Amino acid sequence: MCVRVQPLFAYYVARTVSITAPDRAFESYVWGKGKLRWYRCRTCGCFTHHHPVGHETDLTQRTGVNLRLADVEALRGLEVKVRDGAADTWKLIGTYRYGSGEG
Repeated sequence: MCVRVQPLFAYYVARTVSITAPDRAFESYVWGKGKLRWYRCRTCGCFTHHHPVGHETDLTQRTGVNLRLADVEALRGLEVKVRDGAADTWKLIGTYRYGSGEG
């Protein structure tokens, strides 16, 4: 999925981020190895965020947010770490600053 959709994941402890939307704006599903519950917009189908399965309401857990849906100007200068998720090693490949023309 990630290669085709190209999300820009940012990871946070769940209690430090707020995702605001109308009631029932998201639908969720578990895909692949079944470790994450993915959420997408019921209107447009875009992937918005994910939580570890079984810990969806645990605010101490890490949550992934798709920053491709955020205002580009709000992201300018953000350090992006590129990791090798396709090989499932998550080895750091490199870094760049978002909006710098790199990456």
